[in-house]
Amino acid sequence: MDLNKKINKVREMLLYYHKGFGNEIVHLSTHLEAHLLLDKGDRYKGIFENSKKRVKETYELIDSEEMKNNKDFKGLLKIKAKHLPKLWNLSDKFFQNPKQKEIDKFREITREIWEIGTEYHSKMMEQIRMINLNGNPDFHIAIMDYKNDLFEYGRFQT
Repeated sequence: MDLNKKINKVREMLLYYHKGFGNEIVHLSTHLEAHLLLDKGDRYKGIFENSKKRVKETYELIDSEEMKNNKDFKGLLKIKAKHLPKLWNLSDKFFQNPKQKEIDKFREITREIWEIGTEYHSKMMEQIRMINLNGNPDFHIAIMDYKNDLFEYGRFQT
């Protein structure tokens, strides 16, 4: 793959990469646990619903039909089609009758999502590394995380 194609590939992957998104996913289960242990009212349910909304909005950007044949997005499509519906069903069940069992199941799914996200991040970083090593040592990306902190990736040293 030539250098411009690699750069375009990274830019496309970056459209669906959100620094700190894994934390947001993991925090969903923390909100469930806080609801169970600390406050059965609406406080943690509201926090959970706000996080859920951000996750849903992020995945609504992913066009499953357009990306279905692109192996780089296979994991994201799996999360959208398989994992998120399971999470939302479990959370609905949990808020009707809060039990640790649902939190444990929820955490298993969030762990799978975390692993897929880590793999996606690694693939993107490998592409950047290859761009840096093969003709564009200054190529880098800057990403704002969910807390508005700036992270820069690239300019890998050999």
